[in-house]
Amino acid sequence: MAEKSKKVREVILKLAGRKTNPTDYSGEITVGSLNIVLDANAFHELTAIEEVVRSHQERLLELQKAHDALKWLDQLGDTEGLKYLVLEDEGIPKRILFKVS
Repeated sequence: MAEKSKKVREVILKLAGRKTNPTDYSGEITVGSLNIVLDANAFHELTAIEEVVRSHQERLLELQKAHDALKWLDQLGDTEGLKYLVLEDEGIPKRILFKVS
């Protein structure tokens, strides 16, 4: 198991462009915009779960704001001949283009 862990560590360090000296390794390394933690423990897992929950909460808040901002669409009534295009960013409406034909 230790040999496999050492091999994974060496590969990750090479990907990051670092020397494969295990004494220089601090346990977390960044490859591009990706953080990699080897030998993760319960604290690392908890931190990751908290980040995911926080991200979902922020996304839900954005969706709720978009929903509230679009309530006025109910007042349009008959929408025959009305074409629209919704521009989204990660599934959240950011812009609506209307065209009456």
